This record gives sequence, structure tokens and C-alpha cells, in this order.
Amino acid sequence: MGSLFGTSGVRGHTVSEITPQLAMDIGSSVGALIGNGKACTGRDTRFGSHMLELAARSGLMSQGINVIECGVVPTPVLAYMVSEEADGGIMVTGSHLPPDMVGIIPLLEDGAYLPDEQVKVVEESIVHRAFLETRVDNSKVGSLNEATDCLSRYRDRVLSLIDSDLIARNRFRVAVDPVNGTACGFLADILEFIGCDAAEINGEPSGIPGRPPEPRASTLTDLCAMVRENSLDLGVGLDTDADRVVFIDEKGIPLSEDVIGVIFADHVFAAKKGAFVTPVNSSGIVEWFRRTRDVKLEYCKIGQPATVEAIKRAGSIYSYEESGKYYFAEEVNWCDGLLATLKLLEILASNKITLSQLVDRYPRFYQVKHTINLPAEKKDAAMSLIRDHVLPTLGDDCLQMVDIDGFKLVYPDDSWLLLRASGTEPVLRVYSDSPDRMRAETLVKKGIELVNEIVNSAAGQHSH
Repeated sequence: MGSLFGTSGVRGHTVSEITPQLAMDIGSSVGALIGNGKACTGRDTRFGSHMLELAARSGLMSQGINVIECGVVPTPVLAYMVSEEADGGIMVTGSHLPPDMVGIIPLLEDGAYLPDEQVKVVEESIVHRAFLETRVDNSKVGSLNEATDCLSRYRDRVLSLIDSDLIARNRFRVAVDPVNGTACGFLADILEFIGCDAAEINGEPSGIPGRPPEPRASTLTDLCAMVRENSLDLGVGLDTDADRVVFIDEKGIPLSEDVIGVIFADHVFAAKKGAFVTPVNSSGIVEWFRRTRDVKLEYCKIGQPATVEAIKRAGSIYSYEESGKYYFAEEVNWCDGLLATLKLLEILASNKITLSQLVDRYPRFYQVKHTINLPAEKKDAAMSLIRDHVLPTLGDDCLQMVDIDGFKLVYPDDSWLLLRASGTEPVLRVYSDSPDRMRAETLVKKGIELVNEIVNSAAGQHSH
């Protein structure tokens, strides 16, 4: 049996792959890991999420865990409730995936994703049915209680982390696209509560989202038009569970997640020194930031558990992922699109400038991405050949090679080239990033040539 857990919990097609039985087994195994105590459960608005949450909840209760049911909530809200009330949690959400898919995400008692070691314990328990040995007898089955105040408690918590009076004085006009997910009405309400004028698009909770759930420049065209046509200050595009966010400036232009990542870094590290953690696929703008701000930069593997582990290991106070995930790690242990929105408004208010003017303070970088199909069973062999050839072929003038997740060559002009095997699909990814668009394209071409050469020569050897 292959690995059940990917970079964010267990994911697959609702019902056919993520079955009620699997959800119950995950709940049982997470319950066994917790041992005894309490767990919070939550879900998104997708078809089937409630069914799977019920099954996961049953599994938890069969291990004697008392369950606090949080209902339909953003993942950051569930993470907060876990950190306040419980010894662990389970969120059922498809997040940014297509609407017929879903994920089951176990959380630690501090609201963070499970680290790899504990993921392995849960997986082993599921595969070997170890949780059957720890099921309790009927008199010790866990209780079920509903939490009715999750949203208001979370709102009070995030508002304690920002200067809401400063934001209120600016009367920002904001458009929110919660993609018919868990933040429908909720983020807009928080914004109105602190004196903003908030409007929604795709604001009705539904299993059928009005756009693809992943917030990217290409999926947020309606939100961009809404901002532009109504002369608003900011657009906010979320995914189903509101842990990812993409921002639109006052001209209706979607902004690079990497630039926003560095804007937040400036805000955090101006107040306090500390380590800046980011995955290997973050833009070269982080190298520029490290050099110009004299901040300690640490790369980590791609994926939320790896980011969270690296944050804890480095004692980092801030991190971001280029998928639109921002971790204000001194304050919370999870990425949070709602908190990020409030932080950005606070930055705009304190700088007294528009978002496009703020972005203009930072250099422009260009990223080129290419994928090469490669059967899963050939990925390891290809990557070990790439390890042997990448530096001799492409490393002439590189400053460093980062090999914690694939192979990333960093060059003196802040450009980089990354070759890595996908953790979830049968592909190799060739990415580059540079302040010069042509240079980014040239680097990717060189990377593709190297990969094709290696894959073809390996195929040639097999055929003899």
C-alpha cells in the first residue's frame, strides 16, 4: 500500500476514494494517537464533507475521545479552536482542489498540521488496523458537544493581533471572493466590524463553487473586474477553507504571492529579528530580501507539514508558501488567509499608500514552470541521475545548490532553477525564477534538456 498522506492530509475523490470507512479509520487512528482527551472537528461546504466528518467523529469517539463539533468553519478557525480547547482535531475540506475532491486533515493540539513522524504513526495504525486494539468499551465512548461560538471567538482573537482602529480610520472598500466556501459572510462581517465597506462575490455557501477553488490570477477574473469597476481598495480571493489567499490591487491586478510574502516579511522583521522560513520554490525575491534586509533565510521542503516543522525547528516568526499561504508564526501555528487580509490592511493603513504603490517598492521577478510526465516508479532513478549531472551541466556559476527537496541552483543575479519530483503526481517539475524574463525561460529550457536527456538515456539502457 502506498502512502495515504500527501503534503496536506489524505486527499482524493469524495466517496470513491475518500470513503466513509476511510474517514472513520482516520478518526479512530487519530483518536488512538491522542490517547484520551478532546478533539475538535470541522468541515467545508462541499458535497460529502458532512458525511465524512460524521464518520471521522465516530472514529474519534470509539477511542474514548470527547468531540467538540465546530460545524462549517474555515480551517484557521478550527485550528484556533483546537489550540484553545482540545488535544487534536480533524478538518474535512477539499481546500483548493476541484469540487469533487476532498481531504481529511488531522491537527495537533497547537492547531498545526501533524509532523511526518506522527503522520506515519496514523498511517501504520490504519494499514495494520492497530486502532481496533485501543477501542473503548461502550461505557467509555466519547461524548459529542456542539461549539456555537467558534466564529466570534476566532474573530476576537485575530482582532487582538492587529490595530483595528488604524484600519477603521481608512474606511477601506474591499471585495471578497470566498468561492462559496467556509468564509462566506464571515470575512466580510469581520471587515465590516472594523469599519471597512465589504462586498462579496461567490458568497453563498454551496457544494458547487462559482469558479475553480484554487485562488490564482487566472481564476479570479470576476473579482478583478469587481475591484476595477467599483474603484475598490482591495480584492481578496480565498480557497474553500480560507487558508490560502490571493490579493488584487486597487487597479484590479492580481498580485504575486511572493511579493505579498515579502511585504509581510518586511512588516514582521521590521518589528523583530528572527528566521525567515520558506519552501524551495519561493521566488528569488526572497534572496533579494535576505541580502537587502540582512535577515536569516532558511529553505524547507514544499508542503504544509514541512513548512510547519521547519518553522518550529528554526524558531521562525514568519513564513510563506507561494501558493498563497502566510504564517504569522509568532502568533498562530497555521496559515491563515483571514488574518493575512487584516494584516495587509494594517500595512496599507500604516503606510498611507495604495496596494499598487506598496508593490512598486519591490523588484519584479518572473517565474516559468514546466512539468514533464514520468511514471511514479521511474521518478527516484531519474532524480538520482539528475543529482549526478545537475551541477556539472548547469552549475558553472551557481552560488549554492539546495537539495532538501529536489535540486535548486541559486545564481548570483537572484535567479534560480529547480528540478523536483512531484509528491502527488507522476511528473517531474522544472521551475525557474529570475528578475529577467528571458533568463527565466532560458534556465527552464536548460533544465528540460537535462531531464529529457537523462530520461531518454535511461529508457535507452532499458531497451538493450
